[in-house]
Amino acid sequence: MSTKGMSVVAARHLVDRLRVPLLVLHDFDQAGFSIIGTLRRSTRRYRFTNAVEVIDAGLRLGDIETHGLQAEHQRLTQDEWTLRGNGATPADVAFLRRDQRVELNMLTSGELVSLIESRLAEQGIAKVIPDAAGLGSAYRRAYQVGLLDRALQAAAPGAARQAQAVEPPADLEALVHARLGEHPGEPWDDAVASVALAAVGGETGA
Repeated sequence: MSTKGMSVVAARHLVDRLRVPLLVLHDFDQAGFSIIGTLRRSTRRYRFTNAVEVIDAGLRLGDIETHGLQAEHQRLTQDEWTLRGNGATPADVAFLRRDQRVELNMLTSGELVSLIESRLAEQGIAKVIPDAAGLGSAYRRAYQVGLLDRALQAAAPGAARQAQAVEPPADLEALVHARLGEHPGEPWDDAVASVALAAVGGETGA
């Protein structure tokens, strides 16, 4: 599941029931800390019944310094204890108390991807690779596709010549109308393809 901005009660309820790790990507400002804070603890609007693992994947002071991100003005309206309760460190609070904020959109696309990848690496999150049985099944399926592709490539020139020599049925328009009458939501070219494939099947005895 995913939720953007301040999480709605429905999102918290789903996370509470599923009990899956939740990664939170957020700006470095009071709203960003509030977003992750409301997912980590019960509030007046929602009380968690299960322990939920919430992983902070948001901007940090170190990221701001590393990338030389420019801060913008935002008047701080939360007190220190609210910020600390939402996970802000003393250094974070000191930065925010200067009425500063830094948004994720200060990062370039490449920097944002690198940030997310680094957060995943910190948590040991990596690509899932199936077991030997799953890999073997995927290999056989890919091998079959390869054989079919090779057979199609070999047959393509002859099939193209045969198709060019074929005359469309005289009642093609009626057949297309009949097909669309049975399947009104189908595009007309799909209806033509269905008629053609039926003819191919009849010729091959399929």
